[in-house]
Amino acid sequence: MGPSDGVKVLKHDGSQHHGIGIAPTVPIEPTAQGIAEGRDEVLEKAVEVLKGTITVEAK
Repeated sequence: MGPSDGVKVLKHDGSQHHGIGIAPTVPIEPTAQGIAEGRDEVLEKAVEVLKGTITVEAK
């Protein structure tokens, strides 16, 4: 296998995804207080956003 034998990943519109990723839509940066407290404020915000937007279907 050579370097060109990988998987080409594209976005839904056909544009390049690899090396670009997904741009964040909720701005958040760690604060000095959060760092001092040993908290991961970025992860906390991500969980908060997901809990507010994802619904689980009951079976």
